Amino acid sequence: MKGIAYYTSLVGELLIESENEKIVTLGFLKDSKQEELRTSAIDQCIKELEDYFFSDRKFFSFEMNLIGTEFQIKVWNELLNIPFGKTVSYESWRFALVISNRFARSVWPTDKTQSPLLFHVIA
Repeated sequence: MKGIAYYTSLVGELLIESENEKIVTLGFLKDSKQEELRTSAIDQCIKELEDYFFSDRKFFSFEMNLIGTEFQIKVWNELLNIPFGKTVSYESWRFALVISNRFARSVWPTDKTQSPLLFHVIA
């Protein structure tokens, strides 16, 4: 079952989409709103976002399904391995990925907002 909802956060209006009880999109709203169809996955995501913005949550536990190229998914999974609050040099981190993937230079995303799960993967 697919779901869609919106969340007004401290950083702007967010779009949340789910499919088969996993979050597939969590990012900034770019288009006009559609009718909401809430799912339990979306409700959990919104609860965790509220805890993140207004309490002391540092990690998200909602299930997600990363949708992208093989390389994009690899990059997003590597981002998930960076501990909360740790500063990592973009260049050194990118260099490690380039070494492990000879095609990285030609497919490297130009904008971090290309991640479909902005807060979970990037925050």
